[in-house]
Amino acid sequence: MEIKEYPLPNERARPRRIAMTSDGIVWYGDYSRGMLGRLDPKTGQVTEYPLPEGPNAMPYGLTSDDKDRIWIADISSQATSQVRIVVFDPKDCNFFSGTTLPGTPNTVRYMIFHKPTRELWYGSDANTIGRIKVP
Repeated sequence: MEIKEYPLPNERARPRRIAMTSDGIVWYGDYSRGMLGRLDPKTGQVTEYPLPEGPNAMPYGLTSDDKDRIWIADISSQATSQVRIVVFDPKDCNFFSGTTLPGTPNTVRYMIFHKPTRELWYGSDANTIGRIKVP
C-alpha cells in the first residue's frame, strides 16, 4: 500500500469532501475559506476558486457529474436553515446555478451522482435524503 498526502497552499484550509473528474483531477471544498480547490495529483499543483458567497461560503457535500461539473452544497445559509447548491464548470471556470434546497436540510454532508438516471442524491442532518434531477 502506498500513501501520499498533498499539502494545500493555505494553512487555514479545511477540505471536507472530495470528488474526481474524468481527467483525474481531484476537487475539494474548503469549508473554512469558501473555496473550491482543484488538485492535479500528477504535479501536486493546486488552484483555488472562490465560491459565489465569497469567504462566507461553507462548502460541504460535493460531487461531480458525467460532464465533469462540480456540484457543491454551500451550507453558509444554515442560519436560515437553507442550503444552496452551486455548480462549477471546469471547462470555463465559472459557477452557475444557485438553487436553494427545499425544507430545512441543515447540513448536506454527502452527495453522489447516478449516471443512468442523471440524478444527484444527498443526505442531510435533518433526517432526509434528497434527489436532484440533473438537466
